[in-house]
Amino acid sequence: MKTNTYLRYGILAGLALVLFTPLLVTSSMFFPFITGKNFTFRIIVELVAALWLILALRDPSARPKKSLILWGIIALFLATTVATIFSLYPYHSFWSNYERMDGLITQIHLLLYFLVVTGVLTTRIYWHRFFNLSLVFASCVSLYAVGQLSGLADIHQGSVRIDATLGNAAYMAVYMLIHLFLATYLAITYARNVWLKAVYWALAGWFTLLLYFTQTRGTILGLIGGLFIFGLVLAWRGEGKIKKIALGLLIGVILFVGSFIFFKDTSLVRNNATLNRFATISLTEATTVSRFTIWSMSLQAVKEHPLFGWGPENYLYVFSKYYQPSLWSQEPWFDRSHNVFLDWLISAGLIGLSAYLFLFGTAIYYLYRFGLRKKTEVAQPVFSKQKVVIDQKETIGVGILVALLVAYFIHNVFVFDNLISYILFFSLLGYVHTIVTENKKGFWSEKILADSLTLPIGGIALVLLAGSLYFINIKPIMASRGLIRAMSTTDAEIKYTEFKKVFALNTFGSREALEQYLLVATNVFGDQNVPVATKQKIGELALAQMAKETKDAGPDARLYLLLGSFMSNIGRFDESNAYLDKALSYSPKKQAIYFQLIANAVEQKNSTKALALAKQVYELDPKYREASLMYALVAIYSGQLDLADQILAKSDAQILFEARLLNAYNSIGRPDKVQALLKLRIKNLEQAIKTNPQDESNYLKSAEAWQTLGDKFKADEVLRRIIPLWEAKIKTDPDNKDNYISLAELYFRLGDSQKVEETISRVVNYYEAKIKQNPRSFKAYQALAEVFVQANRVDLAKQVMGRAISANPSLRYQAQKFLDSLPPAK
Repeated sequence: MKTNTYLRYGILAGLALVLFTPLLVTSSMFFPFITGKNFTFRIIVELVAALWLILALRDPSARPKKSLILWGIIALFLATTVATIFSLYPYHSFWSNYERMDGLITQIHLLLYFLVVTGVLTTRIYWHRFFNLSLVFASCVSLYAVGQLSGLADIHQGSVRIDATLGNAAYMAVYMLIHLFLATYLAITYARNVWLKAVYWALAGWFTLLLYFTQTRGTILGLIGGLFIFGLVLAWRGEGKIKKIALGLLIGVILFVGSFIFFKDTSLVRNNATLNRFATISLTEATTVSRFTIWSMSLQAVKEHPLFGWGPENYLYVFSKYYQPSLWSQEPWFDRSHNVFLDWLISAGLIGLSAYLFLFGTAIYYLYRFGLRKKTEVAQPVFSKQKVVIDQKETIGVGILVALLVAYFIHNVFVFDNLISYILFFSLLGYVHTIVTENKKGFWSEKILADSLTLPIGGIALVLLAGSLYFINIKPIMASRGLIRAMSTTDAEIKYTEFKKVFALNTFGSREALEQYLLVATNVFGDQNVPVATKQKIGELALAQMAKETKDAGPDARLYLLLGSFMSNIGRFDESNAYLDKALSYSPKKQAIYFQLIANAVEQKNSTKALALAKQVYELDPKYREASLMYALVAIYSGQLDLADQILAKSDAQILFEARLLNAYNSIGRPDKVQALLKLRIKNLEQAIKTNPQDESNYLKSAEAWQTLGDKFKADEVLRRIIPLWEAKIKTDPDNKDNYISLAELYFRLGDSQKVEETISRVVNYYEAKIKQNPRSFKAYQALAEVFVQANRVDLAKQVMGRAISANPSLRYQAQKFLDSLPPAK
């Protein structure tokens, strides 16, 4: 029996490491927030699955037990498998890529994870310990988020929305969402003393606060919806004080939502980043409109492959084929519909979506049976009409878990899943499965494996494990690390060698490597310092890999656009057009493909083709300024100036400020058109100034137009009109150094060096006074140092940081971080 004990300990250790994966960030690998977590999860699952297989053969208690949840997960896996087999690109559907690390391979590992975790965590107490450990790691993640909030750690998305070690605010949000409910659940059902309860409640509150700082609207809506459902459950099954609390919660949620709607236009809401994101929600908001458009595209695509969908990881094909020109203002390519349910509908069709929804339904059904229809002595039939005696603690606990499922469900309406949310969701399903199977036996033979067979079966498992570890994990890890090495070096020869190794490994990362390689090759071809022989072999490798990737690429418009653009960059326009024509056949309304075809036609001196293509792309959506500009430019270069005037007259007025228009008129020798365009700009700007006299950018653009016309007197006259605006801003907000800097730059443009010095002295004196008031605060030192940096006096900025450290040694870390970001002194 010691063998079984060791096997269990090994499995439990592995499962503990699974919970640690959210903390992993592997900077040595491509997509460091994604790949490291996923490979670690896969390796651990493969290891513990091998141990579990041996344990299950030796110990019947570790074998799977029947439940609708288990059948639902198996059904989801089978639906995904069939969808992969009939996928437009089965290889990609199976393996996915580095950016997402999803596909059938992930579903296989999640199924194994579920079997293992439910095979060893066979009682509620085991699960409580498991969730406790998850809370510990979630607390560690939260500490990183604190660093981001305090400025000690960078936010990886480059915004103010915290993402911690998850690398994405939405991923962080759902991680906090699930753990705040788990902490609440354990506080109610597990904690036996007041101090432990206090810890759980503190964690729940803390995770809620961090969820708020992610500014993820869909997840926060999920929390609100979950709380409302929690209130309904307790109002329905609660008794006495519990029912009153539930009614209070329901009223509180309704009042909160109503108050927000009532006050959404107030400064209190508008000046708060998170609340303002909610206040801007409307049916006409760009994000909302684009989501509805993408969802509509998804529903259209389902009609083409209704039962098993397009195959996992194939949403890009849907996006290409059903692309709507109105999406030009969004990111260029979507590989997810930003709705988990539509993603399943596309990936595995109605069958797959039904299996996924079945998991939510059965989990809630089991929780209903367990906590909301529970009789203290005799179990009743599921639909019994007899009076049921309610266990209030279980009712509250079940209400929390149901609320969690509802909150997660709502969250999934607005985003897409990731590995960490998958793990937590499958863990929650595993817990519910254990609740209903805790006293049941496995559904196959109770026969125990003889000790003499442990070694040979273990040997077979070891061989299979070695194969899976190498082909599923080690090879793509090597490719990912090689890709980072190739991208990190500046030596063209080393880049070539590293990329060649990556391609030779022949992993699912080869396509992403090709994308990076083509960028490298384009830069190398334009570098005069790279030997011709090196350029030649770099080009040969590019062409060979391009041929390999297009062999069974599927209808991937993005790939063919990439290849067409590369061939255009190296001057092989006929081959470029062949790729682009194929891209256009896969995505006939994608403007970016037209733009590249137009550029090729211009380079090939085929103005007739260029004009025809420009007209087509313009007519896709005349509101797209770039399409209007492209059409106007082609018309100008083709000598059709009247047509260009017509296009510009119908377009957004901002198109008049495009430098490319001036360049076009100059290149065809029409100074009259240049002057007319500049005067039209000035006319529009003066009207804009009259409408909004506080917007200094319009004055600056007007002055620039006068300067281009050669009238410096008029240009300076306009610039002087800005001075009172900046003085007013300084008076209103004296703590904003940028106001002083902008005023100094204005005087510099006017040639008034004395005023420049006076303005710089004003801001320096202001922050020196601030430092004198509070010499231990970093904020004033940093602002003063930044002033010197903008004045090209890095040496003085360094002196300021030295003063900060001398005044308060605890500022050393912040000061050093600032110094590390400085450009070299001039």
